[in-house]
Amino acid sequence: MTIQNRRNMKIFIKVIEAVILITTGILAIIYSNNSNLQSVIVILLGAFLIFDGCSKIITYYTNPVTEQRKSLVISIFELTIGIIFCLKSGNLVSLINEIIIWFIAIFLIVIAVLLIFSALMEYRRYKKNSGRNILEYIVGILFLIAGILMFVFQGGSNFIAFTIVIAGILFIIAGIAQIFFLFAKNR
Repeated sequence: MTIQNRRNMKIFIKVIEAVILITTGILAIIYSNNSNLQSVIVILLGAFLIFDGCSKIITYYTNPVTEQRKSLVISIFELTIGIIFCLKSGNLVSLINEIIIWFIAIFLIVIAVLLIFSALMEYRRYKKNSGRNILEYIVGILFLIAGILMFVFQGGSNFIAFTIVIAGILFIIAGIAQIFFLFAKNR
């Protein structure tokens, strides 16, 4: 496989991942109050994790570079979580109020802090904000707000639907950001 073919395949896979994220996000927002479809949304998220994990594992084995070993371990983790999401989607929906909300909220806050810190360090290094830095600020702030809101509204009667809507919005943002970063990097 030539370098250009690998690059095109990587772009194609990332675009497919972004489309899955955006589609899952839109469906999550539309069907957040439908308890029958909440498990379908969890299955779609699991499918994304399986697809992403498998694509990274395939990438590693077609080009095993030392830097990609961390990616291989994360890919195995993603693949495992994706399979669990697909097999136990009904159980996961019922666990949202107990465990997953705390995990997602803390995860969002940690990612937000890292994105904002990364953008600040990049600005400090180059003394200017690029489009990527501005997007990192915006996504970081949105993730921070979403994580805090998840803690504030935890336990309400519509909390599962609210959480699914927040997750849907985040999936859409992640899909759009992935496309933006992909094509900004490949210029």
